[in-house]
Amino acid sequence: MSVYTQTLDMWPQRGAVQALLLGPSQSMDGKVPSTTAEEFSLLLFLDARMLTSIFPVLLAVNKAITAEEDGRLRTNNLATEILFNLSPTTNINESLAKYGVKTDPHPILALHIGPPMDDNEGSLRASPLLSVEKDLGKDVDVAALCKYFKLDPSKDAHDIQDLERMIIATMALKGVSAK
Repeated sequence: MSVYTQTLDMWPQRGAVQALLLGPSQSMDGKVPSTTAEEFSLLLFLDARMLTSIFPVLLAVNKAITAEEDGRLRTNNLATEILFNLSPTTNINESLAKYGVKTDPHPILALHIGPPMDDNEGSLRASPLLSVEKDLGKDVDVAALCKYFKLDPSKDAHDIQDLERMIIATMALKGVSAK
């Protein structure tokens, strides 16, 4: 099974981020991770067409967990805070609309945050899976991202790496105000 796993070094009590990239014709088998009350677990689905790589997702997850640990969530929960952090705007509804899963067939990034799971647990399983490292970013809707981040594709984004750098810079500066 091709599960991407990244430990949360800043928050070891939170476990790890595990990601699966599901193709347009694939779906989850309906099993959701089971956890005890004291374990932290979150399952989130993202529109993979709006993601250049896993790095912006990991950045959004770390920002969201930091905000939650500091008691500074700007949204109601960690899942919406992750979507909010991916977005250049401060409008949570717009963030949900852009990064949330739609009804049309497209690649989906399934994100699990919590104690690492084995394939034997059967909690995140689809077959065959796409590789997060190799395939995430192949189906990026560059025009939609440029429009959403208010970038001129002919001047600003010469390739996916340039676009990703601009997205990460926007994410890093979001919420920073000049005084």
